[in-house]
Amino acid sequence: MEKIIIIGSGFSALVAYLKFKKYNPIVISSSNYPYIDTNFKQRKNLNINKFFATKSNSQGNIIYELNNNTQIHDRLSLGGNTNLWGGFINTQNLPVNFLEIANKNHINFIKLNIKENGYSSNQKQIKQLRDYKNNILNSSLFFENLIEGFVYSLQVNNNKIKVNFFKFKKQKFETFYANKIFLAISFPQIIDLFFRSNFIYKDIFITLSEYGHRYKKTLRKDFKKYNSKKNIVIKYDLIRTFKHFFGFQKSVDNIKLKIPIFVDQIFSFEKRLLELKLNFDSKKIIETSGNKFFGDSIHYCNLKINDNNIDNYVKEISNNIIGISVPFVNQKNPGPISNDIINNFWYKYD
Repeated sequence: MEKIIIIGSGFSALVAYLKFKKYNPIVISSSNYPYIDTNFKQRKNLNINKFFATKSNSQGNIIYELNNNTQIHDRLSLGGNTNLWGGFINTQNLPVNFLEIANKNHINFIKLNIKENGYSSNQKQIKQLRDYKNNILNSSLFFENLIEGFVYSLQVNNNKIKVNFFKFKKQKFETFYANKIFLAISFPQIIDLFFRSNFIYKDIFITLSEYGHRYKKTLRKDFKKYNSKKNIVIKYDLIRTFKHFFGFQKSVDNIKLKIPIFVDQIFSFEKRLLELKLNFDSKKIIETSGNKFFGDSIHYCNLKINDNNIDNYVKEISNNIIGISVPFVNQKNPGPISNDIINNFWYKYD
C-alpha cells in the first residue's frame, strides 16, 4: 500500500485516519509545543481559545488585516478545533461504511434531547459526536501513529512528495517521502504552507464562503417560530450554553437545571462571501470585501484562489496532494459542517 501522510489532527484528519487506519498512516501535527521561526509572525487576531480548551497561538508567514467583524481562526494544537467544538453532525446522508468504522472505534452519535442532555434541534438528523466516555469527541485521542511536529514545506518529486518537518521531540528537521499527502489543516496554515513550498509565488485573490449564522437568547423550548426551510437551529439550555462558551467537553448530562433560558444557534441559507488579497512581497492578506460579519461559525469553506477552486489549484501542483479540511469543502446546506467533511473526503478518495 502507498505511504500515506496526514498533516493535521482535527476532525478531517480523523476521518482520513479512520479510513486508512489498517495501512498505518503517519499523522504529523503541531501541538502545544509550537515551532518557532524568526521569520514567523504572531497573529493574535487569528487566535481562538476557550477557558477549558488547550491554549494555542497562531503564527506563520502571512499577517492578516481584517475588518473588525471578520473572524479567521487558526489553532496549532493536537485535535485542532475539536478541542472546543460542539461535536454536532447531520447524519442524514453519511456513508454506511463510515458509520460502521465509527462504531468500531467507539464513536457514538447521540440524539439531541433538551431534557436528557440539554440540546435540541429543528432537524432530527442532527446529533452530537461523543467518545466512549460520553465526552464530546476530541480527534486527538484516536491517533496511534502521530508525530508532534510542524510541517514546513512540501516538494513534488515525480510521483513522490517530500515532506520537510520540524520534529518537536528531537528539536530538529526531518524528511519523509510519501505517495499521498492529505492536508487537514486550517485556511491560514494552508496559505502559509503553500507560500513556503513555492506553490504560491505571486499576488493572489482569495475567496471563502459560509452560510449565515447567529445566536439568539430565548425563553422558548420549541421551534414554532422557525421555518425549517429557512433556518437550521440548534438549541442549548443554560448549562450547555456556558459549557460551549467555555469549551468544556466532558459530559454534564447528569446535571439538570430547570431554568427556561435557552440560546438558539441559527444557521440560515443566506450565503456570505469573504474576499481577500495576498500581497506576496509584503506577506500580507488584506480583506477587500467589507463584510458586516464573517467567520463566527468557523464553517467558512469553498476556498478559491484567483477564482480557481482549491481542488483544481492543488491538482495543478500534484495529484498526490489531496485537501480534506474545511477550506476544501463546498458545504451543501447550513448547519454542522462535519458531515460535509466526511462526504467530501469519502467520495473524493474512495
